[in-house]
Amino acid sequence: MTDTIFNTPAGPSRKQRPVRRGVVPAIALSLAVVSLVTTALIGLRLAGGRGGPADGGGELLAGGPIQPVGVSDSTGLIQLPAFDLTERSGVVFGTDQLHGKVWVANFIFTRCSGPCPAMTSHMAQLHDRLRQHPDWPRIRLVTFSVDPQHDTPDVLTEYARWAKADPARWLFLTGTRDQVWQLIRNGFKLPIGEDTAGATGPIFHSQKFVLVDGDSQVRGFYDVLEEGQLDALQADLHALVRASIDGVEAAPPTQAGSP
Repeated sequence: MTDTIFNTPAGPSRKQRPVRRGVVPAIALSLAVVSLVTTALIGLRLAGGRGGPADGGGELLAGGPIQPVGVSDSTGLIQLPAFDLTERSGVVFGTDQLHGKVWVANFIFTRCSGPCPAMTSHMAQLHDRLRQHPDWPRIRLVTFSVDPQHDTPDVLTEYARWAKADPARWLFLTGTRDQVWQLIRNGFKLPIGEDTAGATGPIFHSQKFVLVDGDSQVRGFYDVLEEGQLDALQADLHALVRASIDGVEAAPPTQAGSP
């Protein structure tokens, strides 16, 4: 690139203006401050990762000094509370049984005519892919019914049979409505509530899948009905499983997406 030099025409009647002392240093200082601020903003953006909350997932959220309720101060990740619910087999199942496992949660109800069938279909796709994973025994898929009054263990057993779910790897949980809804609202930080006027059923709920590590910390939210999100979830799950096997923290501890 060629630098262009602008010269001021000189003439016998034109006097050269003296440069005011202090102006150049002040300009240089201002430019330095702007440069530092710009560099800091770029650094924060890079630390923030890809995407953003509005795009349905993918933003890596670093822990900061101000944490919402239920978030670990040490990692900035959402820490799930301990829970015990009823699996479709009738046995008690919860955080104790999931300890040390990398798992994916989703939230449906069997009489839903909205997104639930598609969500279950995507979980079934993930289920079939993970069957080929060498560390499949370290992984669990967990479907929570948001309509536990209707979705008894017997109902969930039939639903799981329809989905061709491996009974040892893909669990279906129910309980009391208070148990399940409190866990979704206060644990996973996801919306849940009554929707008596809704066209797709009496309950509204999140359609996001949630990636959870072996310490019950949320590692990511994925709207798998959006293109590419199921693949992103699978890639992050593989990385988390590998980190747990190698005995190292998935570095740095991050959380993809937003509730």
